[in-house]
Amino acid sequence: MRISTVLSISNVEAGFLLRYYNWSVSKVHDEWFADEEKVRKAVGLLEKPVVKFPDGREMTCGICFESYPCDRLRTAACGHPFCDSCWAGYISTAINGGPGCLILRCPDPSCSASVGQDMIHVLASDEDRKNYSRYFIRSYVEDNRKNSSNSGSWFNMLLPDYCHHMIGSSRGE
Repeated sequence: MRISTVLSISNVEAGFLLRYYNWSVSKVHDEWFADEEKVRKAVGLLEKPVVKFPDGREMTCGICFESYPCDRLRTAACGHPFCDSCWAGYISTAINGGPGCLILRCPDPSCSASVGQDMIHVLASDEDRKNYSRYFIRSYVEDNRKNSSNSGSWFNMLLPDYCHHMIGSSRGE
């Protein structure tokens, strides 16, 4: 059964948990059910936005400080608004910095909310998406070498739709 189903969270959030716990499904379950709040804080999974995103008016990007209509700004789960250009630059810099991009957090220095792969895939360049996918797959392979208790096919064990998307992206499909 999928982690997202068991924990009633999104596939993106399940991906955060799996990477944080080195792809160990049992560790995710153990830690989540022992102290969900502690896990959410450690991984950057917010239950509700920190910042209210108002409807129908302009807001200021938190990086370039330009004003944009709300529909031209994006946020992570926290609600901190940034324009597409600033998000794209932030994501590109993180990916070019190496595998740390797999645990990307909100650009606001006071925030620890995780930034999902969905945002990365929308705003990253083709080359950055390929590099992100390589880091993602390498993370799974290397972490499973370290943790031999993980067994079975990762397509069956993880999030099949998401993993197929990641493999397809890394092959340029």
